[in-house]
Amino acid sequence: MVEVDGVSYINLVAVATARKRAGLGRRVVEASLASLAEVGVREVGATITDGNTASETLFARLGAIRTGAWPT
Repeated sequence: MVEVDGVSYINLVAVATARKRAGLGRRVVEASLASLAEVGVREVGATITDGNTASETLFARLGAIRTGAWPT
């Protein structure tokens, strides 16, 4: 996790190819969000590579809203 301009970001969640589609990434993201919420973080961003539909779908199911590119 990294923080930019007061917003916490989930920077990278990687799952081995042989373990994909087993819910591991979802559990990591959900645990990260729960931990951040426990310490009062209310806004979280995520970096998702263009075309990574699995990650896009995961975050959308968790209620994420696409806001644009990583701030520079």
